[in-house]
Amino acid sequence: MKVSAAEWYEDIMKMCKVMESLGWTYTAEGPASAEKISEFEKETGCQIPDEYKEWLGLTASLTIDDCDFSLYMPEDAGENEKGFRMFAVGSVSAREYFINADSGKMFVYDDLMQKTEEFDSLDDMLFDMSARIEMYADEDFGDEWQDAYDEMFPEE
Repeated sequence: MKVSAAEWYEDIMKMCKVMESLGWTYTAEGPASAEKISEFEKETGCQIPDEYKEWLGLTASLTIDDCDFSLYMPEDAGENEKGFRMFAVGSVSAREYFINADSGKMFVYDDLMQKTEEFDSLDDMLFDMSARIEMYADEDFGDEWQDAYDEMFPEE
């Protein structure tokens, strides 16, 4: 079942609040305006996928410092080796996430594995990012972070 950007945002913010209670820090900016998104697209020629526009309408930037997670307004990242214009949209540790300006597709480049993976949707990309956040939380906190999550959000 596909999860909306709003549902992902709610889930990731819950994780942020739990991890903050355990000592991690995070920063969430307010939403990007439709005007700002439209202006970006006109100036750069990069068509932001509608799903990602929905995410940006919730937060223009979300950062979790302790696992090097970030998701933000696209930033020009130049061209890849195949000549495609890329716009960076986020990262988790050694994994960098991009939008291909020519196709509008989202993809990740894993610096450690030296490989690229394309996503079919924002849902797939956020699933990948969320799994990595949880992996780092498990490494830092073990079962303590899941116990804290269950205590803070018992209805889940």
